[in-house]
Amino acid sequence: MIIFQSGFESTTRLKKLLKMLENGFRMKGILVSYFNLTSGSLEVLKEIKKYGVKVMLDSGAHSILYAYFKETGKVNVDMGHEASAKAVRILKEGRLDEYAKELIDFVENNSDLFDIYVELDLQQVVGQEKVELWREMWYERGLEPMYVWHGESLEEVKKWLKKTRFIGMGGTGKSSDLERRYTFARKIRKLREDVFIHVFAETKWDNLKRVAGFIDSVDSTSWCSASRFGEVYLWRPGHLWSERYKNNMKFRSMVKKEREILEKIGLDVEKILEGNAYEIDFYSLYSFSKAEEWLSKKDKIKEVVKDLERLGEEPEPEMKGKIHEKKSFKASRLRHFMCDYCMLAEQCPAFQAGAICFLEKRRIKKFGTRDIVKIVEKYVEELADLKARLERAKWFEMVEGGALDKQVTKLQEMYLKALAELDRIVNPEKYKVKVEAKQNVLQLQQNIQNILISEEILKKYEEVMKRWKEWKERLMKKRQLIV
Repeated sequence: MIIFQSGFESTTRLKKLLKMLENGFRMKGILVSYFNLTSGSLEVLKEIKKYGVKVMLDSGAHSILYAYFKETGKVNVDMGHEASAKAVRILKEGRLDEYAKELIDFVENNSDLFDIYVELDLQQVVGQEKVELWREMWYERGLEPMYVWHGESLEEVKKWLKKTRFIGMGGTGKSSDLERRYTFARKIRKLREDVFIHVFAETKWDNLKRVAGFIDSVDSTSWCSASRFGEVYLWRPGHLWSERYKNNMKFRSMVKKEREILEKIGLDVEKILEGNAYEIDFYSLYSFSKAEEWLSKKDKIKEVVKDLERLGEEPEPEMKGKIHEKKSFKASRLRHFMCDYCMLAEQCPAFQAGAICFLEKRRIKKFGTRDIVKIVEKYVEELADLKARLERAKWFEMVEGGALDKQVTKLQEMYLKALAELDRIVNPEKYKVKVEAKQNVLQLQQNIQNILISEEILKKYEEVMKRWKEWKERLMKKRQLIV
């Protein structure tokens, strides 16, 4: 998977990235917007391309659409900033056709710089017919733009794939919308073997782990969160997350630990520790590059699994590791055993690329018995494993500067609860008196409640009978008067 890092229109940022690349830093791709790109950036982009970095060109449709909504008020949107004056001017002067032509001319003249270029998807502003005319202009120049999916049917996408293999998917960021996008992406992949699927504005780590393997790329400006929100992105094998960087001991500890690597790739560690937001942005970029590398390993695992499922074969016996004796081996579970997928691959002395883990898969089984002795034996095994995990987590917490880690706290709570539960299983007589006392109290409460209910019903019954007698007496008097 490629994580296209957005926001590289400025020449200053591009030069900083180029310096890092020259010092050995590696990343897969960046995204620049035609709407904000400066002419001085093109020469730097040419140098960056030499290091194998892919460049995606966005059309700037998002900036224009935001200005359109803000000016017309048709959709209530507020991204925390005013609409671009340039976008407002283009809309007021009716120059969208001119802008579309300039974009296509620019790509044609600089086609060697851009690996992917996105269409001007302004259906909500100019209508679908106009967008179709712009698409034809691309093809007249021999260019293959990325079409952007906005909920069109699968049949419509089939027509697109006859003209382009690049499909981009936008969204609102809601969980229901994400599921809809990813479900549709799987369907698109079945339509054309070489289709390239990109998801806009998506770098949430849980989502990236889930879609790696069937989504080819994503993009986001999250790497520059220090300048925007005062946050830094941190990386630990298998996990990418953001935290406030001000007075953050964990962050400072990680930076000091990686000082040699960071200085080697051209980052100023002292400025990072001082809280320089610009320099911290590029530390986040470094974290994203490590996450990208991890996700690429996951892509390879899925390719192997896919091949095995297609061929219907089992792993070769000589592959390193122990495989449980089974009548059949489910290929979709292979990733749990493979060295390439393991977060400890870089440190493991038994690592072998493409091999199955040397250790047996952790045995997590249900008890499947009512024998108390067997239950306790299994429980103790799991408790010892939990204790080992807790000690390992505490050690990592200490190594990272002693900053409190909420994961360690959770493990401690789990361990204490498990100990208490084991004590209840082994020594039930200790809790028998408490249970009986509790049951007696509950029974007493129930009896009192029953008595209160009975008294209340009795009072109501007496009131009803009294009213009935009064009514009967009045009725008898009326009859006597009639007679």
